[in-house]
Amino acid sequence: MINPVYSFRGAGATGFLEWLTPSSLHTLSNNSSTLSVLLLPTGGIIDDTVITKHSPDEYYVVTNAGRREEDLSWFAIKLQEWNASHSEKVEHAVLENWGLVALQGPKAADYLQGFVNPNGGSSYDLKRLTFGKSAWIGIAGIDVHVARGGYTGEDGFEVCASAAMPVIPHILTLFTDLPPTS
Repeated sequence: MINPVYSFRGAGATGFLEWLTPSSLHTLSNNSSTLSVLLLPTGGIIDDTVITKHSPDEYYVVTNAGRREEDLSWFAIKLQEWNASHSEKVEHAVLENWGLVALQGPKAADYLQGFVNPNGGSSYDLKRLTFGKSAWIGIAGIDVHVARGGYTGEDGFEVCASAAMPVIPHILTLFTDLPPTS
């Protein structure tokens, strides 16, 4: 299963996501992520999530693959409620056919750095990408979204790209065919 990636955009995006979660996203800096949960109106938890703020009116949200249909339905209902009662509208898109590859462990940064900008794309020193931050970075010659986190407790990265850019299978091949850096 693939974790679904959602895009929320519009003047009301921050308010909408703060309405659905206990997170103070207005205080989150751009290109930063936070672990959060989707809440029922009664306070119970629907699902856990990672929310990445690209700007005050643009967010990526990743939820669990096993709850894709339930989460998608819930987002649609809540989005309709929000847009009917607020002047600051929000647009929602499921980033279909996006893939996500997680690379974690104590040598993840050194290993991934070996693939950054080998044949074009944006050059980037991964030491600048601290925990909870994200950036568009050239990997295998293609700009992809890279977020630094550690959901498992280890340092790690999530590389996310559209299937329109055939980089995810290419990255998987790179990661499995080459020895890690020392």
